[in-house]
Amino acid sequence: GDIEKQELIAGEIRSCVSIADAKRIWQRLAALQIRRSETEDRLHTLIQLLEEQQDLPKVFELRYARFSAWASAMKQRLLHKQRALLDDVLQRLSGPLRDELAARENERAWLVQQGRELSKTCGNAEVRQQIAEQVTDVERIWSNLMATWTDEYQRLEKLPTDLEGLNSNLASLTVWLGQVEATVH
Repeated sequence: GDIEKQELIAGEIRSCVSIADAKRIWQRLAALQIRRSETEDRLHTLIQLLEEQQDLPKVFELRYARFSAWASAMKQRLLHKQRALLDDVLQRLSGPLRDELAARENERAWLVQQGRELSKTCGNAEVRQQIAEQVTDVERIWSNLMATWTDEYQRLEKLPTDLEGLNSNLASLTVWLGQVEATVH
């Protein structure tokens, strides 16, 4: 719902303002997104400090659930980029989104390390098995997320990054189509 709303708003903005204004708006939105991520990271750290005073299997379960929810939302953010101009999208992918992934690398490492230890030491065999499966899931989720980021960045890098380049390509295509039509007739 949130992504669809943003895309709708983006379309309305683009239809009402010049490209330069739209670009400034997207840059401000990107700056706000960075601030939001930083605030979420600080809250996340405080929550972790509080949780570490509880028993470890419960802490692991809470952090695993949060990591899974974040990874799912991040994948959607990586894949839904119609709401910005292409060069801005590349900047977001290589900037704030990459920074957010890097910041969460520590959480992935904690879940894997603590999960492996718990799956060896926990007294309950069923809980040990569940934690081992969750560790495997964290590694799969992370691998998938990094592959998505890489694929999207490489795919977008190959596209023309400005409207002039796109217009030039379209003009060349129009000329070529004209030549093909003349040859066919």
